[in-house]
Amino acid sequence: MIRWIIKNIKSDINCNDIINKSLEPCDIVFDKSKTNIVLLGRLSNEKGFGKIIDIMSQGIFEKYTNAHIYIIGDGALKRRFESTLEKYGFKEKVTFLSKKAN
Repeated sequence: MIRWIIKNIKSDINCNDIINKSLEPCDIVFDKSKTNIVLLGRLSNEKGFGKIIDIMSQGIFEKYTNAHIYIIGDGALKRRFESTLEKYGFKEKVTFLSKKAN
């Protein structure tokens, strides 16, 4: 079962296009036994990814032990993400994927 949560997208992107593209075949294999969280975008403070790093460092994976995060994109904060995950021992809980065409 896929649940959609789209919160406050400030862009000229059509949300229906996003949903339609999400129905296209995908090369990412999700572990159906886990709660999979997908983050998409440039890894930068302007896009809110600094807040995500802060949340990870506050024990999010201790509270949600069954969660796995997929990060699709690249950017200046990637090393900070990797460093935070290494520091707290959660490297196996996050999968980094490079930018995708759709």
